[in-house]
Amino acid sequence: MASAVDDKRSPYSNPEMAAKYPIIGVTGRRYPHFYHSAYRGIPHLREITPHPEVAFSSKLAKKLGIKAGDDVWIESPFGKITMKARPSEGLHERVAMIPHGWWQGCPELKLPDNPDGIANANMLVGDDVFNDEFMSPSSRNVLCKIYKK
Repeated sequence: MASAVDDKRSPYSNPEMAAKYPIIGVTGRRYPHFYHSAYRGIPHLREITPHPEVAFSSKLAKKLGIKAGDDVWIESPFGKITMKARPSEGLHERVAMIPHGWWQGCPELKLPDNPDGIANANMLVGDDVFNDEFMSPSSRNVLCKIYKK
């Protein structure tokens, strides 16, 4: 049985969208020291990862004029969020790893909240396709673009 996730959002099935949003954003990235979207207010854990970081190819970062730690926008047809850039040698040029769960600040370290979904990967995912088995929106991939803030 075909699923709606048989996706009208891949670079192959939707080349027009991919021309505007050429990066495949994967929103399932996890940090082992956080639990889903919890514990970002614990100072010791935020010392390990103080800010949300989108990981993407170092080659792509160079092409876009982006350096590690730069504030960037991640934009899809459905929304726009901001994170810190984390160029990586280990990722394909068309893939970005976008973490979820960033909302809570850490007052002890003077790290602010991320209100109104400004760093929430869910803001990038639309509800036009869904997984038949779980009846949920596709939350693992979205076409997007990254640019300096």
